[in-house]
Amino acid sequence: MSFRPRRRSLRIAAIAAYFIVAASGSRAATEAFQDAADWPMAGKDPAHSGKADGPVPPYREAWRATLGGGGPVAGPIVAAGLVVVVTDRDVRALDAGTGRPMWKVARSAGDAGVPAASGELVVHASGGARTGTVVARTIVDGALRWRTNLGSAVPGPIVIGHELVLAGTAAGSLIGLDLASGEERFRFEAPGVIAGAPALSGGLILASWEERGTGRATVRAFELPPNGQAPAPLWQITTDPGLLASAGVSVGRATVFVAAGDGSVRAVEPEGGVERWVVRLPEVTASDQIPLGGPALIVADRLHVSALDPASGEERWSYRLADGRNLGGREVNTLSATTPAVVGSAVVLGDATGLVSAIDLRSGRRVWRADIGNGAAAPPAAGGDLLYVATLGSEGELVALEHDVEGKLLDEVSDTVLSPVRAVLNFLVAAVSAFIIILGTFRYLLGGRRAGSEPSQ
Repeated sequence: MSFRPRRRSLRIAAIAAYFIVAASGSRAATEAFQDAADWPMAGKDPAHSGKADGPVPPYREAWRATLGGGGPVAGPIVAAGLVVVVTDRDVRALDAGTGRPMWKVARSAGDAGVPAASGELVVHASGGARTGTVVARTIVDGALRWRTNLGSAVPGPIVIGHELVLAGTAAGSLIGLDLASGEERFRFEAPGVIAGAPALSGGLILASWEERGTGRATVRAFELPPNGQAPAPLWQITTDPGLLASAGVSVGRATVFVAAGDGSVRAVEPEGGVERWVVRLPEVTASDQIPLGGPALIVADRLHVSALDPASGEERWSYRLADGRNLGGREVNTLSATTPAVVGSAVVLGDATGLVSAIDLRSGRRVWRADIGNGAAAPPAAGGDLLYVATLGSEGELVALEHDVEGKLLDEVSDTVLSPVRAVLNFLVAAVSAFIIILGTFRYLLGGRRAGSEPSQ
């Protein structure tokens, strides 16, 4: 593993920024420090824009780290010159430029989503069932700042915004904690598991839950409450029964986007919850898959990643990246464990085999792909000139990718797209086959008539 002095200087600058923030203690300074963090939570920010300027494809491996600890259980975040990953038994921070281990702390085994960072803190889930907690640590050294017991596992990502930590539990609680102290500011009880990432934009909180036994998912919008008060419900949407009772939410271009387990994608007005449009994806989506709002709405389902027009829902392109084949046991090759990342002019995500692909944002063609290792690829995170992807499971690793100046871009069309030449050839083959069948049938019938009309001897 090579050491890059330029990246080391970036990390030193990030650490210096941390001490400036800690010394000032002001919210403005904290927000400035958060802006310097490259990808501090799932979807990059509380609204889940999921977009970074680079690095752009093609890529090559910059470094690779075997994590241990039972392997990653969620995707990484990038903040303060560090990459932070939650494994089954611990939380680890690595130097973002070199992959060198910086600190490691134990956590109780249990469900956990992508952690989140803000200012001087990184926040993660620990434990499961009745022992589920949310833990805040100082990001530069992993020192414990606070720990709050929620009484249930936190299976989805942590989201931070407006000095508020949002966490959803398996018992159906949406809980808001004070970022500085960990004190509970509000709690909302939903009739189902909250497994997806909440979203926060302006004064709006969005959360979804899986309604038990119905196959439906509900998305509810709340008004951001004052300290100590319960969030005021504004509106809600319930999906049709689907293969998966799940829904991912984001906010972009003054619109709430919902991708649901019934295969639908909705655009909703933030103020009153009025649906602007509803379209269907080729497949259903899972709770880990967040739609990314922007100039193009990027949505991944079980097998495809698609770009939609955010104003109308019209499909711009769709690329099938997973084939749904059985990988052994109950494992199936899907995209269900990941949310895409828009990196420059490309959409990057991986499948359950560890194959990571970059799709050109404009053309919808695959321009790069590489097998990064065993296990499903988690949601990518970008930071500066590197892109980070973890593979999940006991053999999982963390891989940093950089732009390959000597690499060549691919130009691969999805196997679901029929080219004009192939369409013409298929038509000609079908036409010739039909002509042969008709001609053979006609000759058979004609031959039968002739035989029947011959005089008897």
